[in-house]
Amino acid sequence: MSENAIFMDTKSVAELLNIKISTVYSWIHYKQLPNKIYRKLGNRPLFIREELIKWIYDGAEITKRPT
Repeated sequence: MSENAIFMDTKSVAELLNIKISTVYSWIHYKQLPNKIYRKLGNRPLFIREELIKWIYDGAEITKRPT
């Protein structure tokens, strides 16, 4: 992550991926997203735009939900 990283909020990520905001929160809750694409500021997830775009280009794989 560079010093000039651009952060995105959950709403922006949901709009970019064309999914519901609740889906983004669900992925975070169940640890289905790679840790490198977001950081938490308190309870608020902030996504690192550069890492998010790279993850999308790499296939945007979601890990399976734990059973």
